[in-house]
Amino acid sequence: AILLRNAGLNSPGGKSAILIDAANKLYELGLPITPYGIRISDAWVRKGYLIFSSGLTARTSGSSFGPFSYTFQAVPLSRLDDPAAIFTLYTVTVLDFASLVTPPWDVGSQVFTYISETGEVHALTYDGKTDTPLEKGIAAFAFNREQLP
Repeated sequence: AILLRNAGLNSPGGKSAILIDAANKLYELGLPITPYGIRISDAWVRKGYLIFSSGLTARTSGSSFGPFSYTFQAVPLSRLDDPAAIFTLYTVTVLDFASLVTPPWDVGSQVFTYISETGEVHALTYDGKTDTPLEKGIAAFAFNREQLP
């Protein structure tokens, strides 16, 4: 599958992304817009789901310095045309832009992992049904420069 996100598509009531699936079927997606008028920032295809995020621009306060809300939503690939099938997978408050050096989440190939506010690492399946605690006392994920493009 190929996912294209184009800022030119982002208009209220308009389409915010294009997905081309393995059968070369094209979907123009009207993914949700946050209350602050922000469209999708990032998107991934994982385990039969389209995962997309609001990005760090969805402010939870009136300050341009944060804190910010970062929300991940999901929709089954089999129900892309059904807005009722979209659900929130995970939401986190990020205090500032520096927090993104080692974000408290990872959109992995098999599961979504995150660090809770209490310092517990969780593995969350992309259908949102299984949230397994893995380890306690973790402040951040390790940063690996070799993973950078």
